[in-house]
Amino acid sequence: MPGNAKLSTAERQHRVSEIYGPYHAAIEDLLLRRARQGRRSALIAIHTFAPSLGGVARPWHCGVIFASDFRIGDAIVGKLHSEPGLLVGVNEPYSPSDRVYHTMSRHGEANGHPAAMIEIRNDLVADDEAQEAWAARLTPLLKEAAQEGLKAEDAESPKQKATG
Repeated sequence: MPGNAKLSTAERQHRVSEIYGPYHAAIEDLLLRRARQGRRSALIAIHTFAPSLGGVARPWHCGVIFASDFRIGDAIVGKLHSEPGLLVGVNEPYSPSDRVYHTMSRHGEANGHPAAMIEIRNDLVADDEAQEAWAARLTPLLKEAAQEGLKAEDAESPKQKATG
């Protein structure tokens, strides 16, 4: 982010204490509360991306970003691919190596929770109606994908216990 490039040490520390720290603490708190209630968690982040970058068109309507844990990412990609005319990028327009996956790595994969990010091209969610349409598209899809990801976790658990 160009606006972050020349931050003073004081401004960087201020942003960490006012934004970064509370954000991650809230996620940790929610995951801990869910675990104490015996509820399992899957993490999904939703972001937007510009239709072009550096003069290069980014044709995808949306992208799904995931790292080494495929449980939920594969399920989301499969469900989105089933929609006619929807161009879905896999680890596009970003990938975990682009340093966009920190939250998913930290709170998801590091703790054994299925995790993925969805990137929606921002011209496709530019107004309330478009945002509501994407919310209606993603809500059932993400619920199903999370359930599939957690079922995959159940199927892997005996193997993990045997080798771990």
